[in-house]
Amino acid sequence: VKFLFALVAAICFVPSYAAVDKYGNTVPTKNPLVYNGQEQQLVSGAKVVEPGEFQYSKEEEGTYSATIPTAILPGKYDVWYKFVPEDEEKLATEPTKITASIGQKQLQCVWSDSSDVVYDGQYHRPTVTLNGIEGEDKVEASVGEFRDAGTYAITAVLSGDDAEKYKLDNSEYCNASIYYHISKAEPVAGKDFIAPTAKSQSVYDGTDQELVNEGKIKEIDGTFVYSVGTNDLVAEIPTGKNPGDYTVKYMFISSSKNYDNSKIGSIPVTIDLGTIRLEWTNNTPYTYNGQLQGPTADVNKDLSTIVEDDDVNIVVTGQEKNVGKNYFVKASLTGENANKYEISNFEVGYEIDPKPLTVTWGN
Repeated sequence: VKFLFALVAAICFVPSYAAVDKYGNTVPTKNPLVYNGQEQQLVSGAKVVEPGEFQYSKEEEGTYSATIPTAILPGKYDVWYKFVPEDEEKLATEPTKITASIGQKQLQCVWSDSSDVVYDGQYHRPTVTLNGIEGEDKVEASVGEFRDAGTYAITAVLSGDDAEKYKLDNSEYCNASIYYHISKAEPVAGKDFIAPTAKSQSVYDGTDQELVNEGKIKEIDGTFVYSVGTNDLVAEIPTGKNPGDYTVKYMFISSSKNYDNSKIGSIPVTIDLGTIRLEWTNNTPYTYNGQLQGPTADVNKDLSTIVEDDDVNIVVTGQEKNVGKNYFVKASLTGENANKYEISNFEVGYEIDPKPLTVTWGN
């Protein structure tokens, strides 16, 4: 008897959170449902104590049966139930409504790698792959497309005939919103701008001379900066005064939101030595006189340009004393500014003939 009492007590135990009707039956409750493409029962959990059955309908005044209502699509559904005792002398319970629901299915999503997108004048967008679509449902993720360089907040939006059955929330399964970056492009000389060029045929003249021709814009608005012998680039075109080799650095500074600044370029530039043309006084052949002799030189002022304040002197070497042929004298420069010039005709040849003798014959 004690065992039978315990068994009955166990069978009739009702959790404290479950509702019961007037007959002590545990009433049905709504199921936590998520769309899966199949028919799903909207309620469950009924437990009968009194002989009889629970009956259901989707309408209060509809036809009731023991079949639990089902649904496929996400949404809210009204389910009415009542308990009908087996004993016909006992009254059925009043119809009670349960509002059940089927939730949209959360999809998993995988974004494409878009870390290397660089502005190219075309429209770009990331792609997102959806996982978890049921059966033959037609669903895809739509995202905006962008052309200009920048960082964009993008949220994937579901579209397609069956999109309403699913959701894309930020969760452990999917980051529905991401940041999408299009990097600035690097300007290319010749295509996007015309690079500066070296000044040609620059010759020392004692003044500051521009070393390059200014760069020009082409497809992109911007400016140029330059430097010589330093990394501090400025807008002024660099100049040089003394002869020698120079390296001019330059950079194109872009004003476009879609282009970065160019890399630093370099241009070799040369200012040539000033040219001195000599006017030789050459009385070859010379006649032997026992002294050093040979051609002398003066500056041809019409064909030479010597800066007025420059310290430059002409020195001629190579004079000979003895009779001979194929002699040469050479002119060179001395003075504080001699290294700024070169002599174009620095060498001439000459010869020294024997001195004639007069012979006087005796009788």
